Amino acid sequence: MTRRGSPRWIVLLLLLALAEPAAAAAAEPAVETRPRVRVTAPSVARSRIIATLVAEDEASLSIAIGKTIVTVPRSEVTRLEVSRRRGRRGTHALIGGALGALAGGVIGYATADKCDDTVNFLYGGCLITPANTGAMGAGAGALLGVLVGASIGSGEKWESIEPRRRVSVAVAPAPGKGVGATLRVAF
Repeated sequence: MTRRGSPRWIVLLLLLALAEPAAAAAAEPAVETRPRVRVTAPSVARSRIIATLVAEDEASLSIAIGKTIVTVPRSEVTRLEVSRRRGRRGTHALIGGALGALAGGVIGYATADKCDDTVNFLYGGCLITPANTGAMGAGAGALLGVLVGASIGSGEKWESIEPRRRVSVAVAPAPGKGVGATLRVAF
C-alpha cells in the first residue's frame, strides 16, 4: 500500500514557500532616505537654504541643492532644522475645489429661475437654464474652494536641531551653596 502524500509535506512546502520571500526581504539593505533640511548660515547665504542632507561630520554639512552639492562649515550654521512632514496645501486645495464645485453647483441649480412662456416668446428660448446656472455656480464654487483650501492647508513641519557647540557655559542655583557654574568643552 502506497501513500500518495502526507499533510506534513504540504505544510512543510507551504512554510518554505512563505519563508523564502521574507528571507530575501531581510537580506536586502534598507533604503536610506536623505532628510530635507533647512540651514541658516548668514555668512554662506542671505536666506535660509532648503536642501537635502547628503553627509555630515564634525566640521561640515554637505547638502544637495538640486544637483549641486554644497559644503557648509558647521561653525557658520546658526540654525539647523529637519523636515518632519511635507506640506499638504495641494491636497487641501484639491479637496476644497471639489467641495466648492459641488456646493456651488447645487446652489446654482437650486436658485435658478424657471423659464416661463413670456421669456420663451420674447427671446426665442430660455438662455439661462438651471443647468447653466448650476455650471456657473460650480465654477465659482471651485475657484473659491481652491483658494480657501490652499490658505488653510498646513505647510511643511520643521523640527529645530541645536547645532553642536564646542564650548558652553551654564549657571544654575546650587542647593545650600548659592550659585554653581558648569563649563562644557567638546572636542
